[in-house]
Amino acid sequence: MTIRGEEAHLTARLAGSQSGTEQNGASVLTAGESIHVGRSNAAKGWGNNPADTGALADKAGVSADKLVAELQNRFPPGEIADIIERFKSDVGRVVIHGAPRGRDREPGG
Repeated sequence: MTIRGEEAHLTARLAGSQSGTEQNGASVLTAGESIHVGRSNAAKGWGNNPADTGALADKAGVSADKLVAELQNRFPPGEIADIIERFKSDVGRVVIHGAPRGRDREPGG
Protein backbone atom coordinates (compact mmCIF):
# COMPACT_ATOMS: atom_id res chain seq x y z
CA MET A 1 0.00 0.00 0.00
CA THR A 2 1.28 3.46 -0.88
CA ILE A 3 -0.01 6.55 0.89
CA ARG A 4 1.18 9.63 -0.97
CA GLY A 5 -0.61 12.46 0.84
CA GLU A 6 0.03 14.92 -1.98
CA GLU A 7 -3.28 16.70 -1.48
CA ALA A 8 -3.56 16.14 2.26
CA HIS A 9 -4.50 19.19 4.27
CA LEU A 10 -5.91 20.17 7.64
CA THR A 11 -9.35 21.74 7.88
CA ALA A 12 -10.78 23.92 10.63
CA ARG A 13 -14.56 24.10 10.89
CA LEU A 14 -17.21 24.09 13.61
CA ALA A 15 -18.31 20.74 15.02
CA GLY A 16 -21.83 21.18 13.61
CA SER A 17 -20.45 21.77 10.15
CA GLN A 18 -18.19 18.74 10.52
CA SER A 19 -21.16 16.56 11.45
CA GLY A 20 -23.02 17.73 8.37
CA THR A 21 -19.99 17.06 6.21
CA GLU A 22 -19.61 13.55 7.62
CA GLN A 23 -23.28 12.76 7.03
CA ASN A 24 -23.80 14.49 3.68
CA GLY A 25 -20.36 15.07 2.23
CA ALA A 26 -18.69 18.38 1.53
CA SER A 27 -20.97 21.10 0.25
CA VAL A 28 -21.07 24.78 -0.60
CA LEU A 29 -23.12 25.22 2.57
CA THR A 30 -20.11 24.55 4.78
CA ALA A 31 -17.25 25.44 2.44
CA GLY A 32 -17.40 29.17 3.22
CA GLU A 33 -17.15 28.48 6.95
CA SER A 34 -14.07 26.28 6.91
CA ILE A 35 -10.43 27.04 6.34
CA HIS A 36 -7.65 24.79 5.15
CA VAL A 37 -3.89 24.58 5.21
CA GLY A 38 -1.81 22.11 3.22
CA ARG A 39 1.44 21.91 1.35
CA SER A 40 0.18 24.19 -1.41
CA ASN A 41 -0.72 27.10 0.86
CA ALA A 42 1.42 26.51 3.95
CA ALA A 43 3.51 29.62 3.23
CA LYS A 44 0.37 31.78 3.52
CA GLY A 45 -0.76 30.02 6.72
CA TRP A 46 -4.20 29.53 8.19
CA GLY A 47 -5.41 33.00 7.18
CA ASN A 48 -4.90 32.28 3.48
CA ASN A 49 -8.56 32.91 2.62
CA PRO A 50 -9.68 36.04 4.52
CA ALA A 51 -13.37 35.72 3.58
CA ASP A 52 -13.68 32.12 4.84
CA THR A 53 -11.51 32.90 7.88
CA GLY A 54 -13.81 35.79 8.78
CA ALA A 55 -16.94 33.67 8.29
CA LEU A 56 -15.58 30.86 10.48
CA ALA A 57 -14.44 33.31 13.16
CA ASP A 58 -17.88 34.99 13.18
CA LYS A 59 -19.62 31.62 13.56
CA ALA A 60 -17.20 30.67 16.36
CA GLY A 61 -17.67 34.01 18.12
CA VAL A 62 -14.00 35.01 18.06
CA SER A 63 -11.95 37.47 16.07
CA ALA A 64 -10.31 36.26 12.88
CA ASP A 65 -6.92 37.24 14.34
CA LYS A 66 -7.53 35.09 17.45
CA LEU A 67 -8.71 32.14 15.34
CA VAL A 68 -5.67 32.28 13.07
CA ALA A 69 -3.27 32.75 16.00
CA GLU A 70 -4.66 29.70 17.81
CA LEU A 71 -4.52 27.52 14.69
CA GLN A 72 -1.02 28.73 13.80
CA ASN A 73 0.09 27.86 17.34
CA ARG A 74 -1.55 24.41 17.46
CA PHE A 75 -0.88 23.34 13.87
CA PRO A 76 1.99 25.48 12.53
CA PRO A 77 1.72 25.66 8.73
CA GLY A 78 5.49 25.40 8.43
CA GLU A 79 5.19 21.91 9.91
CA ILE A 80 2.42 20.69 7.60
CA ALA A 81 4.77 18.50 5.56
CA ASP A 82 5.99 16.81 8.77
CA ILE A 83 2.41 16.39 10.02
CA ILE A 84 1.44 14.71 6.74
CA GLU A 85 4.49 12.43 6.84
CA ARG A 86 3.72 11.42 10.46
CA PHE A 87 0.13 10.69 9.46
CA LYS A 88 1.27 8.54 6.54
CA SER A 89 3.64 6.64 8.79
CA ASP A 90 1.02 6.13 11.50
CA VAL A 91 -1.60 4.92 9.01
CA GLY A 92 0.97 2.64 7.42
CA ARG A 93 1.70 1.03 10.79
CA VAL A 94 -2.00 0.50 11.47
CA VAL A 95 -2.59 -1.04 8.06
CA ILE A 96 0.46 -3.29 8.31
CA HIS A 97 -0.04 -4.30 11.95
CA GLY A 98 -3.82 -4.21 11.99
CA ALA A 99 -4.40 -7.10 9.59
CA PRO A 100 -7.28 -9.38 10.57
CA ARG A 101 -6.39 -12.61 12.38
CA GLY A 102 -5.27 -15.25 9.94
CA ARG A 103 -3.85 -12.72 7.48
CA ASP A 104 -0.30 -11.51 7.85
CA ARG A 105 -0.35 -12.44 11.55
CA GLU A 106 0.68 -15.36 13.60
CA PRO A 107 -2.20 -17.29 15.18
CA GLY A 108 -3.18 -15.73 18.48
CA GLY A 109 -1.28 -12.52 17.71
